[in-house]
Amino acid sequence: MANLYDTSLLPSQHAINSVAALSDDFYTNNIESKDLLASLKLAITESGFMKSQDHKDWFSARGADYAYNPNLFASAPLNITCAFLSEMFKRYDIEYIIEELSMTPIKRALLRLNVFKVIH
Repeated sequence: MANLYDTSLLPSQHAINSVAALSDDFYTNNIESKDLLASLKLAITESGFMKSQDHKDWFSARGADYAYNPNLFASAPLNITCAFLSEMFKRYDIEYIIEELSMTPIKRALLRLNVFKVIH
């Protein structure tokens, strides 16, 4: 398991911007959840967002805190936000997320990630 708090392991700014750019789409009601999640998964995959990091142990132990209390994302550090989003799509397929999990934690994580976006 990679060290979750090692800032050198964070995704590139380009990857952060690519994934965060989808946050607005998650707050509009005219797009199907499956399409939103597919777009997010594609952005995560194509940008290499936390690709080589494995935070399965953290996600199993602490990720549920954020999943069940998405308000924690309001002050979550970048590393936690990135690990949550990355591990969500490494561990679950889109159908499972739609059927068994809430979209709220993903929305809140993206909203938080948007804070770390840099516009050139």
